[in-house]
Amino acid sequence: MARIKILIADDSNTMRQLTLQTLRALGYRELDEARDGRQALMKLNTYHYDVLVTDWNMPGLNGFDLVKIMKSDERLSRIKVIMLTSETSLYKVKQIVELGINEYICKPFSPDMLAKKISRLNLI
Repeated sequence: MARIKILIADDSNTMRQLTLQTLRALGYRELDEARDGRQALMKLNTYHYDVLVTDWNMPGLNGFDLVKIMKSDERLSRIKVIMLTSETSLYKVKQIVELGINEYICKPFSPDMLAKKISRLNLI
């Protein structure tokens, strides 16, 4: 398995742990977590990551605004983004696409779906 460093940002400890366990089961070992968008942004500015898996709805700095900040920063804009969301409205999906998020997954998700979305990022 390629050495891909992944940051998981979600305000739900349960979702973070589920996502971490899923990624470990898929063979990913370089994993980190953030409890909200602000902590994620701090980590993104401090460490190197290849992929951000983020929840949309988080207090303070939500996932959508976090990605807007990333897209405006040349150094962070290269990081691939998978948005985890319970938002399924056509308007919200359109916002995700227009922002340039690489992939999105509706909650709840299966390990196979997460594996498929990461493989579509063409990181290797």
